Amino acid sequence: MDLDNYTKDTEDIVVESSAYEGKDAISNDKKGTLACTTNRLVFTRDKKVVDISLNAINSVEYKLPSYPEEYLNYGLIELLIGLILYSLSDRIPMGIGEELGLFVIVIAGITFILGLLFRRRVLYLHTPNKTYSFATKDASIEQIAHAVRGYEQKH
Repeated sequence: MDLDNYTKDTEDIVVESSAYEGKDAISNDKKGTLACTTNRLVFTRDKKVVDISLNAINSVEYKLPSYPEEYLNYGLIELLIGLILYSLSDRIPMGIGEELGLFVIVIAGITFILGLLFRRRVLYLHTPNKTYSFATKDASIEQIAHAVRGYEQKH
């Protein structure tokens, strides 16, 4: 659903940003538009709409781009497995230990590089029932966090 079709004519969009729904989303089917109006926060993607009243938001967390912890953890595990396979290559039958160890080490390197590519800013919105997370490389998501906090100060 288009953001302009969903918001009311009387509503002003204070700030908007392209964002992914969820901090780990990587495919375009999770990408949409996140917008803060004067009284609610709206995320639209295809036919899905997430509509959060600014009154319902208890707290906001904003994280600057950082290396995704999952990629670091998986990369280290892959590197460790690769090094173990490589070091035990003389004990693995058919001489595939060395090649398999090097292959897993290369996979670990690819995992580390992918982690660099997926550095994003993340906005967490905590409500009484659920925590929403939105991720993007777009710096305007920081303005959404400021707009939500600004609303709280006015009310």
